[in-house]
Amino acid sequence: MKNVEIDFAIGYHLIVEKRKGPLLMKPINDKESQVSYLKERLNIFLEVLDSIDPAETELEDIDRLLQMIDDIEVKCEQFKSR
Repeated sequence: MKNVEIDFAIGYHLIVEKRKGPLLMKPINDKESQVSYLKERLNIFLEVLDSIDPAETELEDIDRLLQMIDDIEVKCEQFKSR
């Protein structure tokens, strides 16, 4: 996946190019920031999806994409409850 790492630390999926360590984030409570966060995660997902070469894609890559979608769904549910 073109030098893209998925960092699963602290429950956030971050796409990081050649970077070590997780990015720590504060809780997001206002609706505008929540929508921005979700848009950012969806854009990241689309970037990863666009970077995949179908001829070289492995099952692990597909599993990561599915996990990203699941995590976005979980975050939506968390935001609904705030």
